[in-house]
Amino acid sequence: MNFQIYSEVEIQQKCYTMDLLPSEIILNATGFLNPADRWRFSASCRRFRELIKVPLRIRIVSRSSRSCLKAQFYVSPADDPVSCLSADDVLKFGTEYLFWTFDYERENRVFLGKHGQKMLYNEQPHFLYTLGLRPRHPNQTWRVLKGGLEGDPVPFETMVGLDVGGKHPRPHRPDSTQRLFLSAHTLTLGALWYVIQDKWSTDEELQLVRCQDFATSDEVIEKELITHAVPDVLDGGYSLYSPESLRQGKASCELFHATVDFRYWIQNGTMYFHAFQTLNFSFGVPILDEDNVVETLPTSPLLILLKKNSSRWWAIKHYMSTAADVAEGREFNLESFMRTAKDHEDHTIVQDKSHDLVYIEVQDAVIEKNFPDFARDNCKTWKFLLCG
Repeated sequence: MNFQIYSEVEIQQKCYTMDLLPSEIILNATGFLNPADRWRFSASCRRFRELIKVPLRIRIVSRSSRSCLKAQFYVSPADDPVSCLSADDVLKFGTEYLFWTFDYERENRVFLGKHGQKMLYNEQPHFLYTLGLRPRHPNQTWRVLKGGLEGDPVPFETMVGLDVGGKHPRPHRPDSTQRLFLSAHTLTLGALWYVIQDKWSTDEELQLVRCQDFATSDEVIEKELITHAVPDVLDGGYSLYSPESLRQGKASCELFHATVDFRYWIQNGTMYFHAFQTLNFSFGVPILDEDNVVETLPTSPLLILLKKNSSRWWAIKHYMSTAADVAEGREFNLESFMRTAKDHEDHTIVQDKSHDLVYIEVQDAVIEKNFPDFARDNCKTWKFLLCG
């Protein structure tokens, strides 16, 4: 490795050259840096220190449960996600924000939001959501409520409420438009951080503390958050992940769950699934002309089946649930599987012993054979998460 040694005069000349750069170019360039590199860059000269402000970093603390989220969060306005509030800026009640930290392992931002969900019953069904860090584009925003009027500055270290919601019109999803409060509840071995309440009470009383003012204590339990992959297909407690999405995080859930590893491919208008660790047969599901699949991504037909609430999507979930049961030691019976899988009027189940295949057959339907093939790759694993 060759190192270039500069004289003091040359260093001054280079700094002078940097001083000639317009501020807009410098700010745009530093927007591509991770927080640590951005901080080092800003410390390189006086002009950069004045131009690139120290970012606001906060901790979220629950005094009632004597716990806090371990991550240090940066704050961005929801309508300007590229920017970042500085230490001199103030939060305002009722304004939508993004809370994020940086995943240095995968080199991207990860955003705080609802992730896992569990259906509960209390007269009417409702959902409990767990927290997680999610990569890619943010799809949930946070507001500071309680303790002040909309537009007022938020005083740090006072009791406030945080609510979270997304933009998706479909209810009962982590990113649905329904806004709920963040809660922290004391457990025997720590604290549970979750989202379920639309009312503010003791478990929803939280504090926002500047990182420089936060003092660690043995009495305060730090809750570590998982960086979750964003599922390609999400249906309540069922999530499907492609190898591409798994590069951005983990297929996991804090609630009770099972994970099925499988191979996935498309050939001649039929999707094939093989839970290779537990089942010795593949499951074939046709793509029909009536599905009107416009997008040509490998997961596009699955999203259409989910949207249509198709019995074929239910059969896929049944195949994955069966694989999860076998992994837990339950005895497998092929006849029972086929009998349950064809418990729908609009399709039948056929076994092809010569190819270790069980597949769906829809009478009088036309298979969409023009849909692009997607080759099986035994080096890439897909995952199906069943969360209860």
